[in-house]
Amino acid sequence: GEVPGLFAKDEMMAMTADLHNDFIRDRLGKEETQANLKQYFTDCVRDNLHIMLCMSPLNPKFPVRARKFPGLVSSPTIDWFLPWPEEALVSVSHGFINDFPLDCSDNVKSSLITHMGRVHKMVSDVCDEYFNSMRRKVYQTPKSYLSFIAAYKSMYNEKLSALKEKEGRVRLGLEKLEQGAKDVEKLKSVLADEQVKLEQTSRKVNDMLETVNMSKAEAKIEEERVEAIKKKCESDAVRIQKDKESCEADLAAAQPHVDKANKAIKEVKEGHISEIKKLANPSDIIKLVFDCVLILFQLPLTPVNPTKITVDKQEYDWFEASFKQAQQLMSAQSFLKDVTIFG
Repeated sequence: GEVPGLFAKDEMMAMTADLHNDFIRDRLGKEETQANLKQYFTDCVRDNLHIMLCMSPLNPKFPVRARKFPGLVSSPTIDWFLPWPEEALVSVSHGFINDFPLDCSDNVKSSLITHMGRVHKMVSDVCDEYFNSMRRKVYQTPKSYLSFIAAYKSMYNEKLSALKEKEGRVRLGLEKLEQGAKDVEKLKSVLADEQVKLEQTSRKVNDMLETVNMSKAEAKIEEERVEAIKKKCESDAVRIQKDKESCEADLAAAQPHVDKANKAIKEVKEGHISEIKKLANPSDIIKLVFDCVLILFQLPLTPVNPTKITVDKQEYDWFEASFKQAQQLMSAQSFLKDVTIFG
């Protein structure tokens, strides 16, 4: 229908004046009156003006608006958008996750993308089962799926940041332990030197007592000097003991992380080693890990030849990997046992 008084008379006359030539061409035989021009304008608007409304049945206002404005339901052409198939869900998750940085391999990322689509499909199926048994509708819309993907990305970044923070604390603790061990070794060396000096001084004093008849005053001065050295050594020993206790406390704090690493080593199976050993050209991150294993076992590496490696989709200047030597190392029957003992 037409809304009365929507346009003022002069506005309507101005709009219909532009339709003069079109009216003569399309309405042959009709008189060019203001009423006919207005009707021609209304017909053109009805034929060419299209309004698209997108509504979700999940919104509680949807049935209220349908009752208040029945024309929304009876007049327009309705396209019902059915639930997305699993292939479409996987395609949508691929669009959001494929370029999202994940600390995993491409195979794991591909499995994650497929799993997201399957999870939403399983939730939709459970909602249908719930409706059939309880006659209560729970909607899973595309918006729900997009929110699920966004929530996963947000939670992943949060958890990854927390893990990196813990990793930084563990690294800092290990650095302090290493530095403490170095300081202890230095102090032991100083203590040994002072002990040698103390012994030498004691021998000199004894020799002087045997060979020279020294006055008691000079002997007392020398004894006091030796005693001062001894006290200093004892003071250094106390300080070294305190440093040792501090290092042991730091080690106790880091021990759970060390135990966790040892547990991860024990979970490595022979099949894992055999699978990696069969790889002709594994990824650069695997080669880098086994270069570290060779270094830890103090085994020779390939001569240094500059090359480039790709880690986490980024290219870095590096040197040629020694994976062939690593394959020889993995061929040893005691390799897994050696790794466990090293850990």
